[in-house]
Amino acid sequence: MCLWGILQRRWQHRGSDNLSRHLRGNLNWGFVKYILGYRKTMRSKVRALLDEHATGTVVTLTSRRAARRYASTVSTERRRS
Repeated sequence: MCLWGILQRRWQHRGSDNLSRHLRGNLNWGFVKYILGYRKTMRSKVRALLDEHATGTVVTLTSRRAARRYASTVSTERRRS
């Protein structure tokens, strides 16, 4: 899912000088392997660090839809306050 989002953004912003110049050097085989192997190798390490160091609530969003829903609820709650 993450790799698909990266490729979509890259295609969508292909004409933008700032973004395409930044992404051009960052999308290589090592980065792709990192993205593809994140769940297997890094997720448990990141969760352990969050458990150890996080002082607030940690919200895990697993899709773009979940992120949009969460963002809309947060913005709605801020408007009410």
